[in-house]
Amino acid sequence: MSKLIKKALALFMASCLVYVPAAADPALSVPEDQQLLLAVPGSEIMLYYAFDDQGNNLGRLPVTGWGDYAKLVSKNRLFPAEARGTSLIRASDLQVAVEYPEEEYTLLCMGSYYVTVEKATGTVTLYNESTEAVGTITPELPFSPDKDLYGDLFVFPDTLLLNLNDYHNNLWLRFDTGSSAVQEIKDPLMLQYLNHEELGLYSIGSFLVACPYKYSDDENLQGVVMTLDGLVIMDGIEVVMQEEFLGDDTIDLHFGYLDVRTKADAVVRNNGGTYDVYDASLEKIGSFSEKPDSYMAYGGGYVKGLPYPELNGNPCEGFVFDVDTQSLVPYARNQQVYQILKDGRLTEVPAEGKPERISSAYCVVSKDEGTNVYRTKDASLFASFDRFWQACLSLGSEGIRLTDDVSGDDWWDSPATIYDNEGNPTYHSQNNRLYAFINGTWTCQRGVYRGLIDMEGNWVLRDIFNWQM
Repeated sequence: MSKLIKKALALFMASCLVYVPAAADPALSVPEDQQLLLAVPGSEIMLYYAFDDQGNNLGRLPVTGWGDYAKLVSKNRLFPAEARGTSLIRASDLQVAVEYPEEEYTLLCMGSYYVTVEKATGTVTLYNESTEAVGTITPELPFSPDKDLYGDLFVFPDTLLLNLNDYHNNLWLRFDTGSSAVQEIKDPLMLQYLNHEELGLYSIGSFLVACPYKYSDDENLQGVVMTLDGLVIMDGIEVVMQEEFLGDDTIDLHFGYLDVRTKADAVVRNNGGTYDVYDASLEKIGSFSEKPDSYMAYGGGYVKGLPYPELNGNPCEGFVFDVDTQSLVPYARNQQVYQILKDGRLTEVPAEGKPERISSAYCVVSKDEGTNVYRTKDASLFASFDRFWQACLSLGSEGIRLTDDVSGDDWWDSPATIYDNEGNPTYHSQNNRLYAFINGTWTCQRGVYRGLIDMEGNWVLRDIFNWQM
């Protein structure tokens, strides 16, 4: 078919969107309070299709990069439409968000919260994930509300700490989520930490951490843990640990990525040459004899480099993404095998490369020269590729998609096969644009359609895909 005919067909089909309703298929059966929305990966000009779990087309979501938010609320919750492949969005309803005219307001989205600054009066209002006002204040702004504004939000059990700035001047506001009280922070001692150019700020449990940036030029600079009233309760803080990022290709549940970025899961304190690690309850969980790398890996309550009884006393070497639980699980090396702590027991695979993904049936290990896929039941080799794993496969809880041939430059158009957890092929596709979604379903682009298919390739949801949108 010529390019001209394809273009004409695409233009024609764009005017007659088709929806094939899902039958009473248990593949998409979920509790009413956990309805699921699908943002199908978009085209080259970054567009998503959004469907609800009944197959209703909710529209197209334009994506232009980080921080660009779709003007939709799922479960009364703002979510960013980010170019991250397939995204899973929990929702019980979907509605249009409140519009704030740009000429009257500055609107900042911060994870599941958002802030408005009224340009005429300087009034600042913080809204929660239910689009309810947490609090409102009209402070004396240290900057013009007409300027480009930036900010961060720090989330604590009963308090929200908001920073607004124009890259030169800072405003700090404390919101009490129980009483709607708002207070501007003016304590000069506390502001020394809050506004220090070489200290990064993070929430940890009920406390605030001010920790030196890893690129700080001041070798003697040390951070603190303080109460929200500015009382320092721990000094000598040198490293902040945060949950390791799950990866661009995963089903990313962390829509409030600003909340994640400003949250510390553990801190490292210099205790006279011994570096003690404290968790979010400020309980000591281990020590290092040398200062660990800044922002070193943390996940699922484990710290890379510390030994754990659950890992047979071996130190944690890193983390694997568990597609069944959508979480990180630790692994350790025991001679020639990796031991991965999944479902409370150790699953072993050969110790070569780095474990990347694991399910109840398969484990993906990336190597310098390629990728291996092992069966978790007996550590036998199921597949091997000479390319990085993201080019070769997509792992889901009910099966795995393998690309049949990755040797050529057009491997992304290579045929692919879906296998179930027993290793049986269930569907063969002429392209590998199949990505694991939920409950044995896969996002799919086939012909003029995009949508969801089951393990056998049958459409569960579909809609016309217009190349020219």
